[in-house]
Amino acid sequence: MRRIKSRLPRLTELFQQHNLNVNKHTAAYINAVDLWNQAAPRVSDNFPQIYANNISFGLSIDDAIRRSRIDAFNLSASGLFNICSREPYYISRLAAYPRNSMQWKRGCIDIDQNRRRLAINEILTNRGVI
Repeated sequence: MRRIKSRLPRLTELFQQHNLNVNKHTAAYINAVDLWNQAAPRVSDNFPQIYANNISFGLSIDDAIRRSRIDAFNLSASGLFNICSREPYYISRLAAYPRNSMQWKRGCIDIDQNRRRLAINEILTNRGVI
């Protein structure tokens, strides 16, 4: 918990730099914290700007979070790509794409990140946050 709390000021600052109120964009903020907990710091650092852009393009908050989680990785997720290459769950869902193509990589990231996003949404909904 101490490790996660240490990152909150940085993420709050990044959200504020992009005119995102963390109290209004609570789900997005928690998703950014989750990205930091899961991936390299650059991924969570990328998220607020990408999310702000997606909101300005007119995406719903939920769609903006989903797309921003994918785009924040910038197609760089070697550990996850290894999992997608060997685990039947991912292999079957990515079978339509040539392995390691851009579509395959985006699909791999989306499967994993959407699972995490949905789990966060369920908790926030059950707690009355969203």
